[in-house]
Amino acid sequence: MIRRILCLRLLQPHPSPKAHPSKEHHFGHNPPRSTDQNNQELLLLHLAEFCTRYTPHIYFDSLSPSDTLFLDLTHVPHLINDEQAFIIHLIGECYRQGFHPVVIAITETASAGWAFTHFVSLERNHHLSQGWIIPPGKMRYWLHSLPVEAIRGKEEWHATCHELGCHTIGDVLRIPLSEWEERFGKDFGIRIQQLLGEREEILPPYHPLPKFEYSAYLEYPTALAEIIDGHISALLHTLTNDLLKKGQGALELVITFFCDDIKPLSITINLIHPTVNADKLYSLFQLHKEHLRLPGPITQISVAVTCAASLEWGQSTLFHPSATSPSREWTELLERLAARLGKERISEAFLEPDYAPEYVTRWRSCLDRERKQKSSSLSFSSLPGARPLRLLNNPAPIEVVMGIPSGHPYRFFYRGENKEIVRFWGPERIETGWWRGDTILRDYYRVETTAGEHFWIYRCLYTGKWFLHGIF
Repeated sequence: MIRRILCLRLLQPHPSPKAHPSKEHHFGHNPPRSTDQNNQELLLLHLAEFCTRYTPHIYFDSLSPSDTLFLDLTHVPHLINDEQAFIIHLIGECYRQGFHPVVIAITETASAGWAFTHFVSLERNHHLSQGWIIPPGKMRYWLHSLPVEAIRGKEEWHATCHELGCHTIGDVLRIPLSEWEERFGKDFGIRIQQLLGEREEILPPYHPLPKFEYSAYLEYPTALAEIIDGHISALLHTLTNDLLKKGQGALELVITFFCDDIKPLSITINLIHPTVNADKLYSLFQLHKEHLRLPGPITQISVAVTCAASLEWGQSTLFHPSATSPSREWTELLERLAARLGKERISEAFLEPDYAPEYVTRWRSCLDRERKQKSSSLSFSSLPGARPLRLLNNPAPIEVVMGIPSGHPYRFFYRGENKEIVRFWGPERIETGWWRGDTILRDYYRVETTAGEHFWIYRCLYTGKWFLHGIF
């Protein structure tokens, strides 16, 4: 039987309004979109889950950065009669699922597929998905022209090959493998043999996460709250028991109500920490139910975990917990507020590592599961100068009288008032990089007036104009 391996490489994704689940989570229907390394791994996990519809034999790459999947098509030729049509279909499905662009290659070995997807591409069309099919028996011929970097391994191998005048895989194969092994060791020979299909390559397989979804079918359609609540409670207890057996906890739960001839109605319960507490989930459901209007008598109720994570085990402490870790009471309050008001309405401010004052602060949902990954050690105390408590959204133009020849502010006019400056601190120069587009070049001063007021003003070095940006 001729072995056929499909290598699927997910290129850096373009911006897409998709959700962002965090690591170890079981995904719902929307794949996350992000370009950082952690979330690239999450994208690959979701892509692997999507590809299980084609073959159960899916593998990850253990060497290169997390951007590649391998699908073993050897045992499913009856499902894939036309490889070209299958690649076109797969690219289209990936695009519809939010995975774009991708590069696909079907060949005889995983290492060869990796080489083709990483080193054979249309450079001017890097934003387009691409597909390559290497016919059986032609793999060695097509590998000859690829650079030595297409041999997965140590960078020293590639550098030495170039020093020896071997710039392509064909150049390497013209020299006996034993001579390469004397120079680089057995690992180099193993990589060459795996590339050519002369040695089996062991890859880490993808194991689909268990799906936690349960349904209750009502004997008669009903709108009675007591009956519906009873079914919800029973389903939640069954769900949490199964989650506990797997060492998983629910982070996002979807409860769906089905009615005859009416579109199903769903509510989503979001949590900050994974839980297997059925009573807690039931109480959050009751909060959602306060503004829930059922479209009619219910015939079926479904409870599904759309996002799960490993349970967090901790030991109680005799002392007060760290101020950086939220208390259980605080997280429960946030979860209950989100259930009442909606997840998007419960937000918190956080700092971004940015020098431009207007971009230092961002807002995000308190239930954003990425906040731990993206949390920064940046604090206002770590910034080079003092920062005002109140920052104006739009800096206010002001007129400033400067001392000569120092150029420091002496007096300024704001809202028709004359502000006499008795002390100042600065200047603190803030400049942003050219890649930001509209660059910033400012000299900031913290000034104290005769009335004891403290303001944060700056002079734009491009125009020479002054602005009030903050109030202490």
